Amino acid sequence: MQERQKKAWVLYTNVYNSLVIMPRIAIFDSGLGSLSVIGPLRRTLRSEIIYYADTDSFPYGTKTRAELGRIITGTIAGLRRLFKPDLVIVGSNTPSLLLPEILDDRTLGVHPPLSRAAGMTGTGNVAVLTTESVAAGPELRRYIEGCRLPEGISVLPVNCSPLIRLVESGGFVLDAPRCRREISRVLADRLGQGGIDTATLSSTHLPFLRGMMEAEFPDVRFLDPADDVARQAGARVGSAQTQGPLRIFASGDAGAFSRKLAALGMDCRVDPIAL
Repeated sequence: MQERQKKAWVLYTNVYNSLVIMPRIAIFDSGLGSLSVIGPLRRTLRSEIIYYADTDSFPYGTKTRAELGRIITGTIAGLRRLFKPDLVIVGSNTPSLLLPEILDDRTLGVHPPLSRAAGMTGTGNVAVLTTESVAAGPELRRYIEGCRLPEGISVLPVNCSPLIRLVESGGFVLDAPRCRREISRVLADRLGQGGIDTATLSSTHLPFLRGMMEAEFPDVRFLDPADDVARQAGARVGSAQTQGPLRIFASGDAGAFSRKLAALGMDCRVDPIAL
């Protein structure tokens, strides 16, 4: 059944390619997180967007580097085979930092917007809100060193995996009071002291909580990496005359993922597909 499904999508995609000339961007994550990138993408450029929610692999943030490498390389290869995108966006901070070798001219990652944060902070203290594996690993430290930030800028990694799980479950929509309590529990000791005035939302799940975070920590500026991703994508693939369609696929229960989107106010069809 899966093999027939793959062949059908290959045929559909080839026909579609012959009829429509516009950039095609495939973006994926382990769930709904990278949906937060779609808005900035569509404000910046006009293209067709393929969104792939690899819900069977959620969460990326607790996988080993070897496990993540197998998942991400397989996903990129599958998306290229089925949809022939002009650009693939690895819509997650974790593999973008842990697997820099997967990124090239046709593959864009999501990184903490530290240069932007350094230019905005008044205290010199910046937080990177990210996943457990990124916060604990050496890859983020190497990335920070590579950014060559101005002298005096201090960067604090913060493990926000509990908040990422809350977003993926839909709890931030269904139970806002619980969500606010969880934001306070996870972040109060880190953002409530130490002079941090700027934080990067370095998991694409976290922008869904931005409004609640701003209400809880009004003295902190929260930066969304999706704005940088959209500008970089536009520079690589250009823009069409008209806006193309958004198509959404999921590796797991497409019906369950569709219901999550409905809770977010997105009435979108979700098709199951196995890469």
